[in-house]
Parts: sequence; structure tokens; C-alpha cells
Amino acid sequence: MSQTIPGPLVFDSRSSSASREIFAGLPVGLELLMDYSVFFEDFTGIAIDATNDWTKIVDTSGTILIKADALFGIAEFSNVGAADNAGASIQANETFSFVAGKKTLFEARVSVLDADDVDFFVGLVENHATDPEAVYAATGAGFRIAEGSAVILAKAGTALASSESTGVSAVDDTFIVLSMLYDGTDLHFYVNRTKKATITAANIPSSLLTPSMGFIAGAAAADTIACDYILVAQER
Repeated sequence: MSQTIPGPLVFDSRSSSASREIFAGLPVGLELLMDYSVFFEDFTGIAIDATNDWTKIVDTSGTILIKADALFGIAEFSNVGAADNAGASIQANETFSFVAGKKTLFEARVSVLDADDVDFFVGLVENHATDPEAVYAATGAGFRIAEGSAVILAKAGTALASSESTGVSAVDDTFIVLSMLYDGTDLHFYVNRTKKATITAANIPSSLLTPSMGFIAGAAAADTIACDYILVAQER
């Protein structure tokens, strides 16, 4: 039986009623800022670069930009000139980790123009080298689409070696929500907030990780990845 993703992580407060007294009279939600480390990128700015804490890596004619005047804010990864094996990736700072006993939520809303002809990853990984393809061999966890198949894979571990199929294929040019929930022991993977796979504790890395996303075009044809947002929330 399929399972939907549990209620928002931020509502699962660990604080006692007594500890909440110090927040009396202050804005609702302030306590959550203390209990959780939160990263949220909505791509509503002007550009993706070091000024907004992203390291951008491009290969051949790969590009990353924030679309002008796009509803909600959209980051667009593309292979300019329809070049084969062109691509790009972004990574932030290594400030998250799967800590035993602490919950972590990751979520991204993405769309792939040609889902069965691209190499794609989004998730949490160690900072990778100067080639976008290095994200596919980084230590971490996330979602992968491999060239030749639109099936979305759940990945984790050193070099993302542990792999489970979600049983869901990405649909061309259609947004999909990809979520990971670490419950303090195991890592659960959701597609459109319905659980599709689990990777157990033995295959989950404990190193510091960064939000990251990358793609490599699989053919000499125009391809684009769109990302609406990336969210990470972790119990302190």
C-alpha cells in the first residue's frame, strides 16, 4: 500500500510545553527557527552565482540561469546549441548530514524536457569536482534519472552506489515533486509525496552534505531541466 509523506517536518516539534513559554507573545513559528536548520531556494533572484551562495559548474555549452518573469521563480539548466554531453550543476555549502535520531527532509520540484535522454540528479551530496558529471559519483543521497530510461531512481551511499527504483517514470516537460525523508534511521523516497522506496541505515552516509542538482544532455538535441524550488530542513 502506498504511503503519503508524513505531515510537515516542522510541525513535529521536539520542545516541551514548558520550553515554549519563552516564546509567548513572539511571532508564531519563531521556535521552529531554533529547532531546525532550514535551506530554501525559490529561485526568485536575478542570477545563480556565488553572490547567492551557489557554486555553478558548466561543461561544454551547458548553462544555468534564472528565467525572467517566470511564475514562482524557475532555474533552468540547458545545453545551448543542442550539444550532446553538455551540462551544468549547482552546489551550495556542506551544512547538512543524516544524523542518527534526527529527522531530515529534502524536497525539490523539477521538470525534464526529454526525460529518457538525459542524465540528471538532485539531492544532498558531498561537494564534487569541476565537472557536472561528478555529481553522479559523489557520496550522498538523492534522485537520479540515467540516460536511456525515464525511470526515477532512489540513490544513496558512497558514490551513490545503493540504488532502488521508485517505479515511476518522469513525464516529459511535466513538473514532479521529489522528496526524501530521513526518519533518524532509514531514508524514505517519495514521488509527488507518495512513498516509493526506502534505503536502510547501513547505506546512508554520515558525512556533511550540500544541496545539489545537475544534468548532462544525452543527445545532440535541445534539453532543459527546470527547478521550481529546493528545500532542506533538519532537526538540530
